[in-house]
Amino acid sequence: MKTYKIHLIRHGATDGNARGEYIGVTDLPLSLSGVANLKNLKDKIDYPSIEKVYTSPLLRARQTANILYPDF
Repeated sequence: MKTYKIHLIRHGATDGNARGEYIGVTDLPLSLSGVANLKNLKDKIDYPSIEKVYTSPLLRARQTANILYPDF
């Protein structure tokens, strides 16, 4: 039997997150500090090797995936 391991990664921070707003499905981009934080984490954390990326169609989720896994 083949098994799979699934990793769930939350998107980076948006300006709405910083203001404490519940943004739900509002399509906000990552904030500048959110992008910087993700890039910093990518340098410090050994994110898992992957075969495929699945993401929400929301911009912040796609931006996060592109930062952490640019080849996918």
